[in-house]
This record gives sequence, structure tokens and C-alpha cells, in this order.
Amino acid sequence: MTAAGSFGGPQRTCVGCRRVAPSEALVRLTVREGRVTLAEPRPVGRGAWLCPQPECFEQAVRRRALDRALRARVLIDDDLCRRFTGVCEQRKAVM
Repeated sequence: MTAAGSFGGPQRTCVGCRRVAPSEALVRLTVREGRVTLAEPRPVGRGAWLCPQPECFEQAVRRRALDRALRARVLIDDDLCRRFTGVCEQRKAVM
């Protein structure tokens, strides 16, 4: 029994809180055309995974974990914060 196989899918680590969870439970961010985007649907390329909680997003920004994970200088604007918060609210409504 393997660790990744025992939970039914790939496991990813949140760059904010460092918790390991199935990729379906996390939100993926990518860099597209120089801007950070929420990956819906999932495009190919380098990505960073976050728990759908504003605290994890804030911690990742504060520690510059998004910069390291995406290997790019990340500019956090109000639109990105608003979209991430919207995804968090959608995930809470589904649960």
C-alpha cells in the first residue's frame, strides 16, 4: 500500500500551511502571461497549491511561498484576493 495510492489520488502540499491533502481538496494557482491565475480548469505548467482558506493564502503571501513555488515574482492584487476568497466560499458551500 503506497501513501499516494491509499487516499485515492495525488497528494499535494499547501504552500501556506504545509498540510498535505488530495489535489481535489486544494486550489491551484499558476502563472499565465505574467499574472497569477486560479487554475480552473487546470492548465499545464508550474503551479502552487493552497488550502481553500484565506489564512493559508495570507500566510503564503507573507512568507513569499508563492514566489518560490511559482519561481516568479508574484504581484498580489485585489482581484486575485477577491477571486481566491470567492473560490473559498464556493468550496464551503459545497461541503
